[in-house]
Amino acid sequence: MSTGKLRVSWGKNGNRSLKDPYIALTNLGAGAGATMGYLVANGGTVDVKYLGMDRLSNPNLQWEKTEALNFGLDFGFLNDRITGSAEYYIMKTHDMIMGQRLPGFTGFGSITTNLGEVQNRGFELSLNTLNIQNRDFEWRSTLSFSIYKNEIKHLYYEYEDVLNEAGEVIGRKEMDDTSNGWLSGNPLVLSGIMRWMVFGRLMRQQKLLR
Repeated sequence: MSTGKLRVSWGKNGNRSLKDPYIALTNLGAGAGATMGYLVANGGTVDVKYLGMDRLSNPNLQWEKTEALNFGLDFGFLNDRITGSAEYYIMKTHDMIMGQRLPGFTGFGSITTNLGEVQNRGFELSLNTLNIQNRDFEWRSTLSFSIYKNEIKHLYYEYEDVLNEAGEVIGRKEMDDTSNGWLSGNPLVLSGIMRWMVFGRLMRQQKLLR
């Protein structure tokens, strides 16, 4: 080994990028057609639609937070004719901005809040070689390899009993969100074909448990 450098880094940052910057506030909209007559200065009336809430406020909504830990090694062999780097990283995003389900009697399907945790882990390896070098010709090669895993660690922190074939409780697990295709312990599936593949797998697992 002609050169070598070990690197370790840690960091934490917040993400305030929101599609709707007013998502923490209550939203008022016109009702479903109902009106009420209001008196005006000339003694007449004007029909005005009711205003209704179509979104609950959450004054405690915070930024998402991502914590990252990285280990790296830069190396060189044979007077740096062979050089490269290896990286291993762990990134945890918590307090994710998500829609938490609400009971039907509240009149709202969900409220935007800080929930859930997603973990990203990965390994990257890059290798550079100087194969031939002379006055008229030079040949270099670059190789790279990477592997990545994305996993949902927590969703809504709501738990349910795990039953065996006899209907006995044998443990507890965090509830999945099948409507969005989010399964605790699985990759974060957003939409499309993969969402339906995961949902189908969940349904098959449920049938096997029964």
